[in-house]
Amino acid sequence: MTEPIENRIRLMKLVRGKLPELDKAGAEFVKASAEWNKARAEWDNASAEWNKARPERDKACAEFVKASAEWDNASAEWNKACVERDKARAERNKARAERNKARAEWDKACAEFVKVRAEWNKARAEWNNASADPAVLSLHAKECPNCPWNGRTILP
Repeated sequence: MTEPIENRIRLMKLVRGKLPELDKAGAEFVKASAEWNKARAEWDNASAEWNKARPERDKACAEFVKASAEWDNASAEWNKACVERDKARAERNKARAERNKARAEWDKACAEFVKVRAEWNKARAEWNNASADPAVLSLHAKECPNCPWNGRTILP
């Protein structure tokens, strides 16, 4: 029995015929992969913005709680506490707006990811179908007589 590597060297040959459907499916697969990478980068950016906005929002919420407690505990400091509370509320709202923007970017990136993943799956299925096409199998049988290929593997 020959070694698997020797079998591969002996049996595997370059295809000499043209397979436009396989070439098209491969090109679509490459395109879908590039779009998936782009969507992933957008997702990463949205995630980074989300993570960037969160500590600022938490800080603003803590300041708001502090300002509210001062309001309740020090009526003599009424005006000072009101100013601090309003400032904390503005910071919280700003952080919330940034968080909402990051969430919208996140949702957009996720939607793009789902779309690109579906396109990738479609391109992959087309590629699989094209490689199992009777024309491909016929060309293989013509170019590689006595080949042990069974439709799944070349190694018996």
